[in-house]
Amino acid sequence: MPTTNLKKKKLLLIGPCPPPYGGVSNHIKRLAALLKNDFDISFIDESRHRKTNAFNIRSFKLGAYMRLIKKSDIIHVHSGHYIFRLIHFLSSKILKKKIIYTVHSYAEKRKGLIEKYIDRFIFKNSTKVVFVNEETFKIFLIPDAYLKEAFLPPLLKDEECLPIDIMEWIKIKKANGYLVSCANASRLDLYNNEDLYGLDLCIEAAKLCKENNIKIAFLFIVSDLSGKLLISDYKKLIDEYNLEDVFFLHGGSISFARLIIESDVVLRPTNTEGDALTVREGLFFEKKVIASDIVSRPDNTYLFKSRNIISFVETIEKVHRSLIEKKQNQNISADFHIDYNKYIDFYKYTLYT
Repeated sequence: MPTTNLKKKKLLLIGPCPPPYGGVSNHIKRLAALLKNDFDISFIDESRHRKTNAFNIRSFKLGAYMRLIKKSDIIHVHSGHYIFRLIHFLSSKILKKKIIYTVHSYAEKRKGLIEKYIDRFIFKNSTKVVFVNEETFKIFLIPDAYLKEAFLPPLLKDEECLPIDIMEWIKIKKANGYLVSCANASRLDLYNNEDLYGLDLCIEAAKLCKENNIKIAFLFIVSDLSGKLLISDYKKLIDEYNLEDVFFLHGGSISFARLIIESDVVLRPTNTEGDALTVREGLFFEKKVIASDIVSRPDNTYLFKSRNIISFVETIEKVHRSLIEKKQNQNISADFHIDYNKYIDFYKYTLYT
């Protein structure tokens, strides 16, 4: 028998809500979709892009914020900034609410001592904490914390179709004998004064692959154009290198799950990381995945030395040769079977009990 609304616990999900789409916002969207039959779900959005269908913390409406906390049974926080984490922690403690944190990434080199101290205090005194990778887990070593990847499978029926221009470009590339690779960035930002998501590496790799007659085309998606780096500068570089025929740079949110399905190779050339949805989604759809070695990656990921263009291109060439020789290109059907129950069970019966 389905659970009635009267019996549902009230779950409050806090973090960046889509659009734009990034790893965390996608996670929140998919988590809500997976649990909608079991919980009464509401949201506090932390995105810079305000939507009409969710309360945004940046509105600074304290009364509305506290009412959302008060009426909820479970507070699940996905915030990336320690100030937001602290606000939610204090509010939940004042109102005696169960509060759970998922720590999606933790760029330790960027963190000051005060920030680390506050985060450690928050995590130690929360109801439960989930770390999505071993590196972050080891920073804090919180007793009884969960080490659990952030990946949740997409609900393909809810994923929008790809734009016509992207589909046509892919079709033409494949007809001309190219393999198609895809990569993405939530925003174009810097980490350690380097391109965090590695768009610059992908452009340099495309240049070298073209010069060496490695027939692989590159599709790079930038969901949010408000980052510190300008997409226009990268487009100029693509023009300068004469790569328009092998490099498609798209600004704006699309269904990256559907792009993965249409592609042959998934790239993740980041120089800092939590647990990349992109990597796990690529493997989930049985694609070849190439990623930097900046953190531990799932089995069957092809690794290259982070920020090393030679290592990156050598790995691309290796994967390209493997796919061509073994003819492993696959078209995943929209009816690809997904068992959602094992994902639901962790949240419903382990984390939220």
